[in-house]
Amino acid sequence: MLRVNSVTKFLITNRVLNALSFNLNKGSLNVVVGPNGAGKTTLLRLLTGLYVPDSGAIYLNEEILSYDNAFRRTIGFLSEFSSYYDRFTLSEYLDIFLSIYSKRDKEHLSFREYLLDKTSLTEYKNAQLGSFSKGMSQKVSIIRVLQHKPLFLFLDEPTSTLDPESAVCIRDLIRDVSRDCYVLVASHNLDEIFHLADELVLIKSGKKIFQGTKQEFLYLLKNNIHYSFEFSDYIKNYFIKNYHNEIPDILKKYYKEDIFPVGIEPARKDLLKNFFKFTTP
Repeated sequence: MLRVNSVTKFLITNRVLNALSFNLNKGSLNVVVGPNGAGKTTLLRLLTGLYVPDSGAIYLNEEILSYDNAFRRTIGFLSEFSSYYDRFTLSEYLDIFLSIYSKRDKEHLSFREYLLDKTSLTEYKNAQLGSFSKGMSQKVSIIRVLQHKPLFLFLDEPTSTLDPESAVCIRDLIRDVSRDCYVLVASHNLDEIFHLADELVLIKSGKKIFQGTKQEFLYLLKNNIHYSFEFSDYIKNYFIKNYHNEIPDILKKYYKEDIFPVGIEPARKDLLKNFFKFTTP
């Protein structure tokens, strides 16, 4: 488990994160959501070691992360704005980063070919990056952070410049690799939030105000339970219209038989039971 424990971060005199705490489990795809200025990008930079907490700590299996070079090689980080070496070809550019991670071997080169094929970029391997469109460049950035098979994957707005078809392809890739790593995605895209997320982490003014499944989140929206945050009628109606039937069969079974997973928190159990009373015939 990756655990953010009461982390506070100041940028100059501005407190961007305020005693923020939450957990990430390996194999679970987490999406962090919040308004502009909530602290999402700062959080990702802390998780990658680009920033250091002013107080609190980040733990992996009860040990404070050290962010030494060995650990940094296990991270894949996609920033919101990526830079490219326009005169390099696609293959040359990706080779540089595999070499930095000391992963330029047969296994990782083969995986890179798989990623190029899935993103429809195979035929452009020898093309210069300066000739790529914004959408193609974004796919290159995503391949760059996936090709070394990171254990920790942190993505800031991964589909922001992609057309709908490409966005679906990238979401499928992210979901596929998330089975073997810790993943946190920052996004404003409503469809992306619900197509990707196993769990949502909502933050406002640097504080966590909700962490739970999308089904639990829908229950809050339907019942106007705000937990110190507010959503416009457009967002509420969008989620309720498009995702009200997304209740996993296994959770329906839990409700009908009054059986819940071992270790589930009492508050979450009550939330789920009330949710199913509201949505299940």
